[in-house]
This record gives sequence, C-alpha cells and structure tokens, in this order.
Amino acid sequence: MHIGCLKPKKFLSLGTYNLPHIGEIKKKPYFITIGCSFGSGMFLKYQDTWSSIIADKLKYEHINLSWEGSSLNYQYNTILKAEKLLKNAKFIIWMHTYPTRYHLTALRYIIGDKLARKGLNKNLTFSEKNLHKISKFVFLTKNKKILHTNAWGYDKKTKLAIEKTICRKNKKYFLNNDEYLDRATDGQHAGPKSHKSIANKIYQHIQNNFSNW
Repeated sequence: MHIGCLKPKKFLSLGTYNLPHIGEIKKKPYFITIGCSFGSGMFLKYQDTWSSIIADKLKYEHINLSWEGSSLNYQYNTILKAEKLLKNAKFIIWMHTYPTRYHLTALRYIIGDKLARKGLNKNLTFSEKNLHKISKFVFLTKNKKILHTNAWGYDKKTKLAIEKTICRKNKKYFLNNDEYLDRATDGQHAGPKSHKSIANKIYQHIQNNFSNW
C-alpha cells in the first residue's frame, strides 16, 4: 500500500487526482486532516487554510486527504486506509461535510470518484436521518485519535442537535459554530479570515483537551 491509494480515482481508474497537501512526514511529527472543499481550502492559498494554520501552530507537518464534494462515507473509508498506511500520524482532524452527500463506493473503480459523488447540491436542513449519520461516524471512531468538527453551512437546528447529543458527552467533537467571516475568491467558500478563526479555535480545543496528542 502506498500514498497513491489515498488519492481520488479518475474515470476508469486512469490515474488519480492530487491531494491538497503531502508534507515531509519523514522529517517531522505529523497529523492528518480530511474533509470536503472546506477541508482542502478550495479557492484559497493553501497557507491560509485551517489545516496549514494548525500545523504551523503545532509545529507539525501534515497530510491533507480532503476531496472536493466528498461524502462522509468516502472520508471514513479514506481514514481507514490512511490508518494502515500512515501509522505514525499523531492524530486526525476530520471536518465533516454535509451528511446529505453520499458516494457510490462500489463503482468508483469504473466511473471514478468525481462521478461517484452524489447529493452535492442538496441543502442541509435538520433531519433525524442526518443527525444519525453524523452520530454513526463519531461512534465508529470513538476509540481513535480523531477530532471531529463540521464544515461551515450547517443549519442552526442541526448544530444545536449536535451540541446536545454529541458535544456535551464527547470532547472529540468540536462544534464549528462560526458564521462566514469572509469568502474565498469564488464568493461561496469560506475565506482566509474564516479559516484562521476556526483554526485558532480547533488548536485551542486540542491544547485544552488533547495536549497528549
């Protein structure tokens, strides 16, 4: 198994897409980050992403496995593969995408990961199904060094439900309750001020609760 297996596949598996960042992990301690476009820092300079800012604060290197438009199940499966390959990673920060998204995993080798992404344009509104999906992945990783958070754009009712049912019992979920402070160059994604704000909060949460990581 090699780093290429963590990269999203192209159509008919004819190559792969690049990951947002692969650091010099042989030279420094490192951690892993994963998410969707909010994790990859789409339409931003990479040094302005929350992953890069946290790495600088911790003085760690990192590998960013995020993939634009990816689903929670794609991200979870990527984490499972990464744990086998990147055994020396200190921990993982998983910025959850919208739970309405899903991935046609069985077809990814034929149609590629880009076409296997589904549910991309569905608005996030509260539902028990969405909350259950979020809770399921937090539960499945309860014994792992994974800090969960959520992307920008979760509706208020979903965030309140996460706070009540997950965060109050589990410090491994840090609720991103921020509104957009600015936007990236596309006018839609979170901008550098937004990334810096959440990076500072996640870093402080790690310092307060998981300094042994």
